[in-house]
Amino acid sequence: MKYSMYKTISICVVILLLASSTGCANESVDKKMIWDESQVECRITDVLQDDLFLERDAYDSCHYLMIPIRWGFHEDKREVILACEDLFERFLDYGEAGKSFQSLNGLSKNHWYYLISEFLCLCEENGISYDERIAEHIISHIIEYYEIHGGNWAAYTSYDNMYDLFDGLLFGKGYESGNSLNNAITDNELFPLAILCDMNYLTANNSEIKVSDYQKGILSRSQFYADAICKNEVIWNDWGGGSSNRERGMMLMNICMLDTKA
Repeated sequence: MKYSMYKTISICVVILLLASSTGCANESVDKKMIWDESQVECRITDVLQDDLFLERDAYDSCHYLMIPIRWGFHEDKREVILACEDLFERFLDYGEAGKSFQSLNGLSKNHWYYLISEFLCLCEENGISYDERIAEHIISHIIEYYEIHGGNWAAYTSYDNMYDLFDGLLFGKGYESGNSLNNAITDNELFPLAILCDMNYLTANNSEIKVSDYQKGILSRSQFYADAICKNEVIWNDWGGGSSNRERGMMLMNICMLDTKA
């Protein structure tokens, strides 16, 4: 299952991450200096010593660490991988109980959890052991988010849970707003859906992760909605946003979603 459905939505979320961060890029930065392999491993591991799950860094960490962590696996940099595991185990012991993390909004938390879920999937793909408690913790969080997230514009239409929301946005009346946000799927949905896909992949491949039948049912359905979103065509209008036509388009925060199914 190395190139399973969790990869599809993960690619989409990585596109979202890159698009939301490139606007602040400093073109004068010496890229060779940043990616000098003799220095980069040391720099990454130094950063990972900080408690990045605290309020100041939790949101940004997902942006800035995703590619370095993938590089660590690609180049088999075990010090980077071990430093990541240590960071996420520190979070498990402290972060969720800390007032700083608890004060974050749902999007910031899901940014952070997505970083962890991708790390765990990379461990699974590469045959590297990891603490199953971390996966169980993420599953608990993301199921809770699924149960309470009924949309971004409840003033128009509120749904019972996230899959009910997807049914409305993809196949139903959307928010019934009559404007461009009517069928909008945003990062408030893409990140948690990517996490659900990641956890579905992990639980299918690691029987040591404790998960209830109720949780399994929610995780397994994530693949259907990931596939449905990636099959939807984005129609661009004159001002650059997506069409509100529910049969043919969705606005994904001004990002053109490509059909990247393996």
